[in-house]
Amino acid sequence: MKTFSKHLLVIPSLLIAVSLHSFAATTEAPPAPTLEPHGGYIFQQFQWVDAPTTLPKGAQMSLLESAPNKAGLFTARLKLPAGYRVPPHWYSTDEHITVISGILNIAMSPDYNAKNSKTLAAGSFALMPAKMRHSMWTDVETVIQLHGIGPWQINYVFPEDRPQ
Repeated sequence: MKTFSKHLLVIPSLLIAVSLHSFAATTEAPPAPTLEPHGGYIFQQFQWVDAPTTLPKGAQMSLLESAPNKAGLFTARLKLPAGYRVPPHWYSTDEHITVISGILNIAMSPDYNAKNSKTLAAGSFALMPAKMRHSMWTDVETVIQLHGIGPWQINYVFPEDRPQ
């Protein structure tokens, strides 16, 4: 019986030693796990279309999650050409902006006043609280990501600025 018990103790010890040796001998990182679809979204390419007519002409949009005009959370990307301007406006819900590429200028005033503006480079984030009057412009092509709670509607401070 004692001999049998000694063999039972030796086997797990050998397995542990072999496993540790194999782990230590590995110089490459293990492969990344394969993601399985569980009802989520993964975007690597974006389908750009003309932005809604409520924005000045020239912008393109790619919807990532839902749509701003629907109830609930939405996420969208906007591609804004160089020299693009969005006149002074506000939203009834918070606007979350992440600059993906380029440079976005935001003025917290009813005009394009550089004294009251912030320049946001790629990687920057801004939160415009509900009803905050602001304007935006670009000097170079800029891609931003917007997310918020819909329905989301742009309200122009000056009615004559509303695109037709």
